[in-house]
Parts: sequence; structure tokens; C-alpha cells
Amino acid sequence: MRMSFKKVILFAVGFLFMINYSFNATLDAQSDVYAVGNNLRFNGIVKADLLVAGNNIDIQTESIGGSIRAAGATITIDSNVERNITVAGASVDIKSGTKAKGIYISSGDVNFEGEAEDLMINGNVVTINGIVTNNVKVNCTKLIIGEKAKVIGNFKVKSEEDMEVLGDFNTNN
Repeated sequence: MRMSFKKVILFAVGFLFMINYSFNATLDAQSDVYAVGNNLRFNGIVKADLLVAGNNIDIQTESIGGSIRAAGATITIDSNVERNITVAGASVDIKSGTKAKGIYISSGDVNFEGEAEDLMINGNVVTINGIVTNNVKVNCTKLIIGEKAKVIGNFKVKSEEDMEVLGDFNTNN
């Protein structure tokens, strides 16, 4: 498939326009939601997947019936997710109201306060202060275990610095 120079230029201009676009959306979506923009904020309900890319992403939905896939500079998630969360960003904040089967994060700084069956993080400074009912795998520079952290399964950590434990966390796992 050959694209003309005119189509390539139109696509590039359209893409640059969308990157600078910001919006707030209250959703009641029956199917997948795709969004690209600078500042994105979502509320409401999505009965399928939410796939987003942008600079600042804030997902505060009541529920997501599928999975969340997000890439951005700063990502904040506070949602009940039926399946998985997969995110990549400079800073990721998983709030305490977030529940998901699996949460997979690649980021500079990570703050996890939610609940998940499995948690995998590759990051710089990682703070875990939530509940994981299965396994945790973390690769980071610095790991901070908060006072509310609870891991029922195996906990595998590869960290350049010693783990900092703020509460009564069992490190024998």
C-alpha cells in the first residue's frame, strides 16, 4: 500500500493536532474506547477496553468491563477493572479504589495502593501500599513497602537499594 505525500502530511498534521487536544469525558460506552490527547480525564462506565495515550491521563471510572492499556507521562487510575491494567509512563499512581486481576507497570515512579491478583512492576522508585492476593514481581532502583501493604503469594524483588519497610510487613515471602 502506497501513501501519497499529501496523505502523509495530512496524517502528521492530524496527529499533532490530537496530541495537543485535551478533554474530559463522562462515558457510558458499550464497546472499546480509544483516545489520544494531551490531557485526558475519564469518568463513567466502559463495558469493554479503554486504550489511551497522552501526556496526563486521569482514569476515575466506576468500572471497566475489559482492560486498561495506557501510555503517557503521568497516569492516575482509580477504577474497578474486570481484567488487567497495563501502563507505561514517567509516573504511575494506582489509587486505593482500583481493583484488577493483573496490573503490569513500566514507569519511572510508581505508587500502588490498589488491589490486584498479580502485580508486576519495572520502575525507578516503587511504593507498594496495597493488597496483592497472588504474586508480586518488582525490578526497581528503590522499593518502599507501605504500612498497608499485604502480599499473600510470592514476592520477588530485584532492587539496587535495600527495601524500605514502613509497617509490619512480612519479608519472609
